[in-house]
Amino acid sequence: MDSSRLGIYGASYGSYLAVLALARDPLYRYKCGVAKYGDGDILTSWAQGDRAGREDLERQMGHPSANPTGYRAGSPVYDVANIRAPLLIMHGERDARVHPKQSEQLVEALKRADKTFEYVVYEDEAHGFLRKDNVLHFCATLERFLDWYLL
Repeated sequence: MDSSRLGIYGASYGSYLAVLALARDPLYRYKCGVAKYGDGDILTSWAQGDRAGREDLERQMGHPSANPTGYRAGSPVYDVANIRAPLLIMHGERDARVHPKQSEQLVEALKRADKTFEYVVYEDEAHGFLRKDNVLHFCATLERFLDWYLL
């Protein structure tokens, strides 16, 4: 394995983990990351998401009022200053599971920290990209991003 060409990619919960890894890896192993419709702040995600998402978070972490410290500690949006790698963020505007405001909040934090990122919103997608044109655009954008930062 060529460790100089290591990226991290995830969708939904995997996206959350990818951003968390970029923000908290003390060895800075990843040269770039891709976050596809994921959470950045699990407290606001709990408040903005659908019922199933809220119930899932509560099963894992308890109600936010009983564990505000845990919800903040589990949210990579507060650690973007530690991110050194470029990040590609993609989200569907109609996402009810992980509200698009999750990506917007992450983008704003990245801007404040003067980080390198790209942000793409698909107006006609929900949680998962299903429309052929959007899937093709996603794949082309992903390929270009990885070519630029890993090759």
